[in-house]
Amino acid sequence: MKNRSYSQKKSSSLCLCAGIFSLVVLMTTMAFAQNESCKAPSGFIDMNLAPSVFSARGGEGDEDEKGIGGTGLQPVGTGDGVGGTGSPYHSAYISGVVYAYGSICVNGLRVKYDAQTPVYLNGKKVDHSALTLGSTVKILSSVDGVSGALSAYRIDIERIVTGPVTAIDLESHTLSVMNETVLIEATDIPFSVGEIVSVSGLRRTDGQILSTSLTPALPGADESLVGSLKQETDGQWIVGRTLAEFPNDEKAVSGQTVFVQGKWEGGRFIVSRLTALSPLPAINEKVRTYISYEGILETFHEDRSIVLSGLQATVKDLLCGGEPLEKGERIIAMGSLRPDGTVFFDGLVDVEPEETKILDNKSRAVSKPESKAAYND
Repeated sequence: MKNRSYSQKKSSSLCLCAGIFSLVVLMTTMAFAQNESCKAPSGFIDMNLAPSVFSARGGEGDEDEKGIGGTGLQPVGTGDGVGGTGSPYHSAYISGVVYAYGSICVNGLRVKYDAQTPVYLNGKKVDHSALTLGSTVKILSSVDGVSGALSAYRIDIERIVTGPVTAIDLESHTLSVMNETVLIEATDIPFSVGEIVSVSGLRRTDGQILSTSLTPALPGADESLVGSLKQETDGQWIVGRTLAEFPNDEKAVSGQTVFVQGKWEGGRFIVSRLTALSPLPAINEKVRTYISYEGILETFHEDRSIVLSGLQATVKDLLCGGEPLEKGERIIAMGSLRPDGTVFFDGLVDVEPEETKILDNKSRAVSKPESKAAYND
């Protein structure tokens, strides 16, 4: 990982923003208010969807236009969507970690939801109370054409592993859940071997799980696992880093990312149900869709193609905040869905661990909202 702080890395990207801020402060009041409560500790706010501040030009046709810090954002008066012409986007897909409420804050964006917004946990409809801080979520939302405000019409929570704790290592701040290594920031681990827990997080390139939330499993929760599926030379199947057994493996395809449910028995996971996962939901390519995607950088190539936590995309350049990309970086990528169904990112920022500490020292997710009705605080 790069040895520099987030704020240092982004200073060159943000300096131009600071220079023009005084010119646009009156125009930004409404749009900024939509996101102010979702400012990251470093001050990062994704303003791509605020047409009264910047135009989100996006797309490869604008690569010759130099935006702010390489994000593709243009100062006021230089592009589309300025002066009340509306946001260029109609919908947004956001994949990342919930780090604050208001309604929820993900990737520097504030996303509203209400009592009618369906929430799913690993595909099963659940109460909104399951939407805790530290949850990894995938959100489909509409974009207000004037303010750029986001309103979710579906929220999917993903728990990367739910099952019994099989080992604890206090010295290395890790525990194993069904033999999956889980990395946590907490200094204390209030769980014991055999206790059933649920983990939200991101899988690193070495297969270990970087935990963003670690909580007791909900009563009646199925034991489950999300990971890449591969078959060993001896015919055995591995999901993530866990040995798996399929009663009928005709649906198992090596290389797929899958969600499996079943039972942990005798040092292996006995799969009863397999669901193939896609990093992108079904999105109508004819609808202009903004994409904000947090993940671990798995690969990148000279042709500007990357794989970010399973999502294949093209980037504007091989830089993140003015610094060369590095495999294994935790990144928030900003861009759009192109008409051919592929993804183009014209903005990348990296996420340093100290910027996203959302667990208390008991390694449990921070408290839930005080009121289920307080959706739009």
